Amino acid sequence: MKGKMKKLYYYLTLLIFLLIVNGCSISTFPNVQLLNCPSNSIQRIAVLPFKNDTKFSQGGDIFYKVFSAQLISSNWVKVVPEGDVRSIYRQLEIFPGQQPNIQQLRIIASRLHVSYLILGKVLKMEEKRTRQGEIDPIISVSLQIINGKTGKLILVTHHYREGEAYRKIMHFGMIDTVTKLAAVMSHEIIEKWERDLNECILKD
Repeated sequence: MKGKMKKLYYYLTLLIFLLIVNGCSISTFPNVQLLNCPSNSIQRIAVLPFKNDTKFSQGGDIFYKVFSAQLISSNWVKVVPEGDVRSIYRQLEIFPGQQPNIQQLRIIASRLHVSYLILGKVLKMEEKRTRQGEIDPIISVSLQIINGKTGKLILVTHHYREGEAYRKIMHFGMIDTVTKLAAVMSHEIIEKWERDLNECILKD
């Protein structure tokens, strides 16, 4: 398992390098709208289960788990364990496919002792086959960071990627599953969040 993670990390690092070098070929960053700058840097955060608005089985869970793993490995913020989040959901009787309301979000933030929460929705996820017989994954997601205590929206992010776009840059079939594509997209989102939030806090 460790060997696979090291290999994936190596590929992600190589991919980001090539994206920078070939920045004209593909949009490097996701669309992030920063609406309210936090007063201080985010130290600890909870990622809530993502909603699946696709026909892809377990699409929300796939992106949720991959995104959470990438966020933990980034060492940008401390992430509340998934088990703690799921436990609160069971207590509040929030069932799979449902998203908490504002009151429930405040309770979740209070019980998990965090100020900020990440909510997400997978809008599109599929693995289509190209004319060459290769698998071309496609993912579209919408993510939010909110202040769990006030309900104030901190930022909104929309991201869309196709595995084929990366293959044209890297010249070999690396991004051929939704899991691999989700890992790359998560890395891009987290990197952009960290940079944008740090910049706005420093300005204030």
